[in-house]
Amino acid sequence: MRKETNLTTGGYTDRATRIGMACEALLTEADGCVIEVVITDLSSRGFQLQSDAKLEPGEEVTLTVPKQAPMRAMIRWTRGCSAGGVFLDASDPS
Repeated sequence: MRKETNLTTGGYTDRATRIGMACEALLTEADGCVIEVVITDLSSRGFQLQSDAKLEPGEEVTLTVPKQAPMRAMIRWTRGCSAGGVFLDASDPS
């Protein structure tokens, strides 16, 4: 079920503000495999990234960005080399 859209911004009303970027990061899978990725979109609740590796929806991972603490996350969707996920430790601002 989709949330009500805000036609003036073209986005969903309950969506956190997103920031476009190209930030290199490391993604660690549950089995310890480390993959180089590029985060292309970031919000307080989640992210979009590009990866040459095949990621699976539902997979729990850890994202490590330079000068930041590692962040636990879950992959929610994949499409080709793109994947999106949510942070598992993110606080709900509502």
